[in-house]
Amino acid sequence: MRAPLTTAAAAWKSLPTDSEIERETDLVPQWIAESVLQEASVFLQTDLPDEWTERLTAKAERCFAGHRQFRRLISSNRNHGNAGRDKLQQFMRHWLASLLHRHRHALRRQLPWSYALGFALPRRTP
Repeated sequence: MRAPLTTAAAAWKSLPTDSEIERETDLVPQWIAESVLQEASVFLQTDLPDEWTERLTAKAERCFAGHRQFRRLISSNRNHGNAGRDKLQQFMRHWLASLLHRHRHALRRQLPWSYALGFALPRRTP
């Protein structure tokens, strides 16, 4: 039963990409950026700019290419389950809090301080 997953993973890896993170890990930074943006949008009950997905993705690529420690943290998926994905989510939450602070300060103040440290947002109850 494991062979189809291996075949699918190999097929996924063979797709053309210019993302160094995607080539070297099982992570797709754009998907993670989209989920982080969606999480904040739902919590804040407002739409956030779609361009911010690209900004978060580009920042992850720059950090992965230029910082050995960041690369090691993100690449830890291979041996530690979802650790790399979780770390990338934390960084992207931190970066998104910074974007909100610079461009939509009133929205940033609605977020708990822990979000800027990379922690997930609490669920809002209706």
